[in-house]
Amino acid sequence: MSKQSPSLAGRAIIAILLTIGFYLLAVAVVLLLLYIPYGMAVYANRVDVRILLGCFAGAVAVLSAIWPRRDVFVPPGPALAEASQPTLFRNIRQVAALTDQAMPTEVYLVGDVNAFVAQRGGLLGLGSKRVMGLGLPLLQALSVAELDAVLAHEFAHYAGGDTRFGRWIYRLRHAVIRAAANTRESRILSAPFIGYARLFLRITNGISRQQEFAADALAATLVGSMPLQTGLKKINGAAPAFQAYWQAEVMPLLQLGYRPDLADGFARFMAGEQNNTAMTQAVNARLQQQVADPYDTHPALPERLAAVAHLAPGDQLNEQPAVALLQELPRLEAAWFQFIFGAAQMSQLTPFSWDEIGARVLVPRWAGAIQPYGHLLQGLTIADLPRLRQQRNSFATIYRQRTNLGIAEKDWPALIHRFLGTVLAYILVQHGWQAHKSMGETPHLTSGDQAIQPFEFVAAVAQGQMSAQSWQESVTKLGIGSLSLTGPIEATHVAELPVVATSPAPPEAGNQPDTAAPPASANIISLAMMFGLLYIGVVILTLGLSNAGTVMALAGLGWAALVLFLFRRSLARSGLVALLAGATGGALIGLALGYLLGTALAPIVGLLGGALVGVLVG
Repeated sequence: MSKQSPSLAGRAIIAILLTIGFYLLAVAVVLLLLYIPYGMAVYANRVDVRILLGCFAGAVAVLSAIWPRRDVFVPPGPALAEASQPTLFRNIRQVAALTDQAMPTEVYLVGDVNAFVAQRGGLLGLGSKRVMGLGLPLLQALSVAELDAVLAHEFAHYAGGDTRFGRWIYRLRHAVIRAAANTRESRILSAPFIGYARLFLRITNGISRQQEFAADALAATLVGSMPLQTGLKKINGAAPAFQAYWQAEVMPLLQLGYRPDLADGFARFMAGEQNNTAMTQAVNARLQQQVADPYDTHPALPERLAAVAHLAPGDQLNEQPAVALLQELPRLEAAWFQFIFGAAQMSQLTPFSWDEIGARVLVPRWAGAIQPYGHLLQGLTIADLPRLRQQRNSFATIYRQRTNLGIAEKDWPALIHRFLGTVLAYILVQHGWQAHKSMGETPHLTSGDQAIQPFEFVAAVAQGQMSAQSWQESVTKLGIGSLSLTGPIEATHVAELPVVATSPAPPEAGNQPDTAAPPASANIISLAMMFGLLYIGVVILTLGLSNAGTVMALAGLGWAALVLFLFRRSLARSGLVALLAGATGGALIGLALGYLLGTALAPIVGLLGGALVGVLVG
């Protein structure tokens, strides 16, 4: 594993050549765009303003795409310390020793079903530090043996030098994509970059897939093929499950002001029958994709499983849940939530156990749902629930007033089903029944040895498939038919807390270029200056300078405009934007006046006056 196969090394060389080719292509396009107005000025003794602006804008777009960005590493989660997590780090050290690799300098807890490694700083790995990310839901989904296989796979990327090469490829890939995106307004200009991007991605992603195969092979050899295979399957099922869990279960609680037990809730979610079936279906769907797409960074799941099937399965596998390696799990979860939301919002979230979901979430929510319709329940009992179907017009009127929406015929069965189930559930709770809810399942109520699923129980009534007499017999048998539907209703209070739509994904190979946008004013001013300088160039042309002077003036002004645009962040922070904007604006006004009045003094006065205004404003 320490050496790559010849074919892989050959592809790496091709990728490097493609890199050189990309920059040669970009420079050639820029030179061509700048030569077009030059050629018009020299050979045609005229310059079309539209062509001049179009060529210059295209050159700026290409140069902006290939201009180096700062490579700033943003921690993907709270850092884990060996002093507070000795068991987990002992496990990581054991796998590091198996692969003959050094330990990562930093290990982060991330919020998705994933693990990654990267190298930060230095040049091609020299003088860099190693970082690793481990997903909390990943630890909840895997056994210790499966986690060992995943760790061995990640350390294999270190062993193969993938993280040294990958970081550079990652940054270059974004430059190629930016070039294609920045020139998308012009079919002619974007065509070579789009073609180059496709070729580049096919080759570099092909290298990435080969690296994944090699990392799988080393992991299966050292730890065993069985935990690697089962771990890969679990990851492909747990990843979409965690997204569903976050959206359907966690986010509603966050909006109510509660901070749930993240790992425990995900374990319950995966254990639910419906969710377990959905996870199995997700894995089976991935198994149907026999071959990876040429643009995929990872091989297809069947390809990965087949590639290690001939290796020894491994022995003495630790089937203990990997999350058991973590100590002080509630503290870690609190640290992760604080990392995501910040200390201010974190202070507004109340810790929440999933066993409390009935009393603290379901019951207040049910109360809030039926409160506007309370007068429809007057004088009725549970035995009379089917009669509520006859209140369709009243129900629809209130619903329309609350939502500004009408009820389509096709939506009525679902609405009345939900309403009747909510009424039944809330009234039973008011009479001593306990509300429970398993992850991904409908709520159920218990009272002693009796149990009822209210929403399923009213399904036949809501759909008109059960007569009023049959319903009365059923609820009388349960001893709940005479319970009044009239009772105290207290609606829940929903906290106004902004929440993220999903947990943040880890950076590819740990790279996160600085993509923070400059202030809007800096963008506007810099663009205004850029086109202002172009306008100066047009004025110079109209004043009739020689061809050589025209070219020199345009080149100088174009370079100044490009520098202003590329360094607008620094200029905005230092206050120079206002100064330069004022000077440019004054010069423009002065040139216009000078052109009209026939004097060269006006531009100088305008330049100085505008600069003074810029200083005062800045």
